[in-house]
Amino acid sequence: MKSANAYQKKFKNVKLPYGVQYEIARYVSTGHLKFSDLIFSDVDELASHKTNEKAAPALHNLVKKKAREKAEEPTEPGEDDNQKGVL
Repeated sequence: MKSANAYQKKFKNVKLPYGVQYEIARYVSTGHLKFSDLIFSDVDELASHKTNEKAAPALHNLVKKKAREKAEEPTEPGEDDNQKGVL
């Protein structure tokens, strides 16, 4: 698993818009996203939008997609599906 510092370096290297960096931090701090859920190719995709105006909606869609994928993961026997948090 990559550290938050590794992501910060990646954000800087690809010139990820600051507003999107803020939104990623907000999603992580509120528990809606983990850095381990965000792969570097996701960061590259977000950076390709170049502006907050275009990248922020893409981030929101990405977080929703990650939540759906997590919800669709097979559960362990006895795990209650109602306990999974989904956006």
